[in-house]
Amino acid sequence: MAEFSTPLDDVIPQQNEMAFGQPQMQQQVQQQQQAQPQTNLRKIPFGLTMEQYMAVLAGLAAVVATSKPVQERVGQFFPSVETGSMSAMGLTAILAAIVFFLAHRFLN
Repeated sequence: MAEFSTPLDDVIPQQNEMAFGQPQMQQQVQQQQQAQPQTNLRKIPFGLTMEQYMAVLAGLAAVVATSKPVQERVGQFFPSVETGSMSAMGLTAILAAIVFFLAHRFLN
Protein backbone atom coordinates (compact mmCIF):
# COMPACT_ATOMS: atom_id res chain seq x y z
CA MET A 1 0.00 0.00 0.00
CA ALA A 2 2.86 2.39 0.76
CA GLU A 3 4.24 2.12 -2.77
CA PHE A 4 1.05 3.69 -4.17
CA SER A 5 1.16 6.76 -1.94
CA THR A 6 2.70 10.11 -2.90
CA PRO A 7 5.12 11.80 -0.54
CA LEU A 8 3.79 14.99 1.05
CA ASP A 9 6.77 16.99 -0.22
CA ASP A 10 5.60 16.35 -3.80
CA VAL A 11 2.05 17.48 -3.07
CA ILE A 12 2.46 20.39 -0.62
CA PRO A 13 5.10 23.05 -1.33
CA GLN A 14 7.43 23.83 1.52
CA GLN A 15 7.32 27.14 3.40
CA ASN A 16 10.43 28.47 1.61
CA GLU A 17 8.85 27.97 -1.81
CA MET A 18 5.62 29.66 -0.76
CA ALA A 19 7.38 32.68 0.78
CA PHE A 20 9.33 33.52 -2.38
CA GLY A 21 6.38 33.15 -4.74
CA GLN A 22 5.21 36.52 -6.15
CA PRO A 23 4.67 38.77 -3.12
CA GLN A 24 3.15 41.51 -5.32
CA MET A 25 0.44 39.13 -6.51
CA GLN A 26 -0.38 38.20 -2.92
CA GLN A 27 -0.66 41.88 -1.96
CA GLN A 28 -2.99 42.60 -4.87
CA VAL A 29 -5.25 39.69 -3.94
CA GLN A 30 -5.38 40.86 -0.33
CA GLN A 31 -6.24 44.40 -1.40
CA GLN A 32 -9.04 43.15 -3.65
CA GLN A 33 -10.45 40.98 -0.87
CA GLN A 34 -10.43 43.94 1.51
CA ALA A 35 -12.12 46.21 -1.03
CA GLN A 36 -14.98 43.83 -1.86
CA PRO A 37 -16.62 43.57 1.59
CA GLN A 38 -16.69 47.36 1.92
CA THR A 39 -18.75 47.76 -1.24
CA ASN A 40 -21.08 44.89 -0.30
CA LEU A 41 -21.71 46.26 3.21
CA ARG A 42 -23.25 49.40 1.76
CA LYS A 43 -25.85 47.46 -0.18
CA ILE A 44 -26.76 44.84 2.42
CA PRO A 45 -28.92 46.11 5.31
CA PHE A 46 -28.10 45.55 8.98
CA GLY A 47 -24.44 44.75 8.22
CA LEU A 48 -25.16 41.14 7.24
CA THR A 49 -22.87 39.07 5.10
CA MET A 50 -24.12 38.08 1.65
CA GLU A 51 -24.83 34.53 2.83
CA GLN A 52 -26.78 35.75 5.84
CA TYR A 53 -28.72 38.18 3.67
CA MET A 54 -29.67 35.45 1.19
CA ALA A 55 -30.69 33.15 4.05
CA VAL A 56 -32.93 35.86 5.53
CA LEU A 57 -34.55 36.49 2.15
CA ALA A 58 -35.10 32.77 1.57
CA GLY A 59 -36.62 32.37 5.03
CA LEU A 60 -38.95 35.31 4.55
CA ALA A 61 -39.98 34.02 1.12
CA ALA A 62 -40.79 30.62 2.63
CA VAL A 63 -42.81 32.23 5.42
CA VAL A 64 -44.79 34.30 2.93
CA ALA A 65 -45.38 31.34 0.59
CA THR A 66 -46.59 29.04 3.37
CA SER A 67 -48.72 31.60 5.22
CA LYS A 68 -52.41 30.82 5.57
CA PRO A 69 -53.76 33.79 3.58
CA VAL A 70 -51.45 33.04 0.65
CA GLN A 71 -52.30 29.33 0.75
CA GLU A 72 -56.02 30.16 0.76
CA ARG A 73 -55.55 32.43 -2.26
CA VAL A 74 -53.62 29.68 -4.08
CA GLY A 75 -56.47 27.31 -3.24
CA GLN A 76 -58.92 29.72 -4.87
CA PHE A 77 -56.86 29.92 -8.05
CA PHE A 78 -56.22 26.17 -8.21
CA PRO A 79 -59.24 24.43 -6.64
CA SER A 80 -58.29 21.01 -8.06
CA VAL A 81 -55.06 20.88 -6.00
CA GLU A 82 -55.50 19.05 -2.70
CA THR A 83 -53.84 20.39 0.43
CA GLY A 84 -50.69 18.45 1.30
CA SER A 85 -50.32 16.82 -2.12
CA MET A 86 -47.13 16.88 -4.16
CA SER A 87 -48.62 19.38 -6.58
CA ALA A 88 -49.53 21.70 -3.70
CA MET A 89 -45.98 21.50 -2.39
CA GLY A 90 -44.65 22.19 -5.88
CA LEU A 91 -46.88 25.25 -6.21
CA THR A 92 -45.71 26.47 -2.80
CA ALA A 93 -42.06 25.99 -3.82
CA ILE A 94 -42.63 27.90 -7.06
CA LEU A 95 -44.40 30.66 -5.16
CA ALA A 96 -41.52 30.86 -2.64
CA ALA A 97 -39.03 31.09 -5.51
CA ILE A 98 -41.02 33.91 -7.12
CA VAL A 99 -41.27 35.81 -3.81
CA PHE A 100 -37.52 35.34 -3.25
CA PHE A 101 -36.69 36.55 -6.77
CA LEU A 102 -38.91 39.62 -6.49
CA ALA A 103 -37.63 40.51 -3.01
CA HIS A 104 -34.03 40.13 -4.16
CA ARG A 105 -34.64 42.31 -7.21
CA PHE A 106 -36.57 44.92 -5.23
CA LEU A 107 -34.08 45.18 -2.36
CA ASN A 108 -30.99 45.32 -4.56
